Amino acid sequence: MAAARLLPVPAGPQAKLTFEDVAVLLSDEWDRLCPAQRGLYRNV
Repeated sequence: MAAARLLPVPAGPQAKLTFEDVAVLLSDEWDRLCPAQRGLYRNV
């Protein structure tokens, strides 16, 4: 088996991300879940 190689980390400035940049809004999907399914997601 070949040894794993690490990729170099790019040097230089990186853009800052906000929560809004990476958040996934699932309000429509959430509305379609039954109470049991919602409870399962809350427990996870």
